[in-house]
Amino acid sequence: MEFNIINTTKNRECLIFRNYKFHFSRNLVSGNISWRCIKKDCSAYVKTNCSKSTLIEIKDIHNHEPNSIEDLNLLEVRGKCKRKACEDLNLRPNKIIRITHGAIFM
Repeated sequence: MEFNIINTTKNRECLIFRNYKFHFSRNLVSGNISWRCIKKDCSAYVKTNCSKSTLIEIKDIHNHEPNSIEDLNLLEVRGKCKRKACEDLNLRPNKIIRITHGAIFM
């Protein structure tokens, strides 16, 4: 199963799986990591190993529609723009957008 982990604009990790977003829930006693769906009333979750490279367990029953690919790309672009702006305070916003936009879509 393929999934991505990206950083949000608040610099928190967000797991993307089947166009649904999951936030970090907790570290389990076994060393695995639990991720919950970002919608409060949704009970879906996934578990990854401690290195976040493999999905261990999936409960993928959502009570809402998945996110669009455009929304997920926008989340990634916003996070990268914010991190780049914090790293290099002398860059103009237009240049930051060009740099991050080119890195993602090329």
